[in-house]
Amino acid sequence: MSLRVLNPNAEVLNKSAALHMNINAAKGLQDVLKTNLGPKGTIKMLVGGAGDLKLTKDGNTLLKEMQIQNPTAIMIARTAVAQDDTSGDGTTSTVLFIGELMKQSSGALMKVLTQDFWLMVLMLPREQLLSFSRNSRHQLLLVMSLIGIP
Repeated sequence: MSLRVLNPNAEVLNKSAALHMNINAAKGLQDVLKTNLGPKGTIKMLVGGAGDLKLTKDGNTLLKEMQIQNPTAIMIARTAVAQDDTSGDGTTSTVLFIGELMKQSSGALMKVLTQDFWLMVLMLPREQLLSFSRNSRHQLLLVMSLIGIP
């Protein structure tokens, strides 16, 4: 717990709590931006520290003006802003896509993220992995493709 020595107020989470926190951060960012997508999207009012008002529906402006605290949400926002800087569009779509990926992956990750499973995937050769039962085979092929085992 060297982190506690450096900062006694630091919040320390276990792996599953940190994973849930990161997925919830992505969901929260997605929930904020999904309402301003498309022609019927809602306009957001941003109030600055000095009381100045901005009305916008632009995802890029929202992400640049928001004060995001969660590191995962910050990375998602930077990715979306980089998308907008590169192509001129797609900020909101990028956030929605990443948020949906995180939501969909949460169920799958909870099913297969055990230490023994990962040790098995990383240590056994491909032929031994494929000899598992038919139910496990689909999950194993998916995980193997995700981590780059041909």
